[in-house]
Amino acid sequence: MLEYLARILGFMTLQYFGSPPASDTKVGVIIAGCDRDLHLVVGALESIRYFMPVIPICLIFDGRSDLSQIEKVYSLSVIRRENTKSNFLRENSYGYGLTKMIAFWESPFDDFLYFDSDACAWGDLMSHD
Repeated sequence: MLEYLARILGFMTLQYFGSPPASDTKVGVIIAGCDRDLHLVVGALESIRYFMPVIPICLIFDGRSDLSQIEKVYSLSVIRRENTKSNFLRENSYGYGLTKMIAFWESPFDDFLYFDSDACAWGDLMSHD
């Protein structure tokens, strides 16, 4: 499926990025998405990995899609409803306009740059202080 999305969205190549290097600072990128946004999530991931190839990424995902290939290709972690730590958030904070709010309580990073699934990076955004 990932190859199909890459082809129809016009991505140059799919490459495996491997694990990002360990970092002293816990800084990363968070993307929120759902099943119907999966093609947009892939576009956001492509742009982030193109301009910031080693930045850690966490995807907060509301849906049942199999993300195993996306996790491997883009070397990211995934937070889903079923692995959200807080029972209150699991029951009340998923759905249109709400899923992104999970980042404030469940983020694996101390500091993060948030991307909606329909956003794309256009440069190394982490190079700006």
